Amino acid sequence: MKWKQWFNWKWIVGVLILGGLIALSLRPQPVPVEAVAIDEGPLEVSVAEDGRTRVKNRFAISAPISGKLLRVDLKPGDLVHAGETRLATIVPESPNLLDARGLAEARARVSAAQAELARAEAELPRIQSALQLARNQLDRQRRLMSGGHTTAELLETHENEVRLREAEARAQDKAVHVARYNVELAEAALIMGESEDASGVLDITAPVNGKVFRVFQESEGFVQAGTSLLELADPRDLEIVVDLLSKDAVKVSPGARVQLEHWGGERPLEGRVRLVEPSGFTKISALGVEEQRVNTVIDITTPPETWENLGDGFRVSVRIITWEAAELLLVPTGALFYKDDTWSVFKMVEGRAEMVPVKLGRRNGLHAELQEGLQRGDRVILYPSDEIQSGSLVEIL
Repeated sequence: MKWKQWFNWKWIVGVLILGGLIALSLRPQPVPVEAVAIDEGPLEVSVAEDGRTRVKNRFAISAPISGKLLRVDLKPGDLVHAGETRLATIVPESPNLLDARGLAEARARVSAAQAELARAEAELPRIQSALQLARNQLDRQRRLMSGGHTTAELLETHENEVRLREAEARAQDKAVHVARYNVELAEAALIMGESEDASGVLDITAPVNGKVFRVFQESEGFVQAGTSLLELADPRDLEIVVDLLSKDAVKVSPGARVQLEHWGGERPLEGRVRLVEPSGFTKISALGVEEQRVNTVIDITTPPETWENLGDGFRVSVRIITWEAAELLLVPTGALFYKDDTWSVFKMVEGRAEMVPVKLGRRNGLHAELQEGLQRGDRVILYPSDEIQSGSLVEIL
């Protein structure tokens, strides 16, 4: 009798254990998820595109008179010094005395060169005034910064503005110098054309410091007045040109901060947008789609010694900051999904997923500005799968 009683209890316990195991196996298992806490941080919105470097000012050297060009010994890449390096020598055609037509053309070239010099000199005071104003504003920002009444970002903006204005002033000084050189060269050609002395030659010297970029006429031979001989430029005077989609170009304003990446150096370079061209153009993409593009010109604000090996026509990756803020409540874009005409996230509440609609502001590829729906410290699920529904059991990996 006792044996039968013991057997019955053993049977009952076995059934209970088996039932428990079956119930446990049928119980919903939590879905493993990756989660992150909502927090505050900086947010940058930008447009990115590939661009190329370009020297700002190319100086085309042309023959001021007709005559025999002696062989040009300079090669692309050779250094030249303003007023010292002889670029080319021309022996005037004989007879040296110009006819009435040639004389009129020579005088017209002198007048055109003088007009260009006057224009360049008239523009110089405006640029110098803008530079002085930028320096005054920078001094004011530095005083405010010492008293804690401004931000480091605003101070950096004014420092970049001064650098851009200084570069503009240097470029205009060079333009005045080149214009004056062209006047002197045109006047020398006119004097030589009016002279009856056929023994002279005309030496053309470099108007600026820089390098020879191209040699158009290397061999000895006869050239007409106005024939292109060489092209000079300063390789340290670079700018960046990037063609943006027109829908991106409308978001960019002059002065916008720029980061230049993948140019070959260890760290990104800094820059500022100088110009968004007012006219666009059509470009065929690699997929054969017509796109409307707009050229945007960027000045490099990082000191030149950092990028001294960067040359003309080099490729760079451009990222233009169109909007930025220092402290915002942010949500990762990987936690967002679109449902019922609104953006939502899954918030973790006591081991379960709760779908929460959210209101977003600006965003980039990584984060979005969170305006409503969540608070700092709330944990949201990243990259939620189709297994997760509102109320699903979840556990963090």
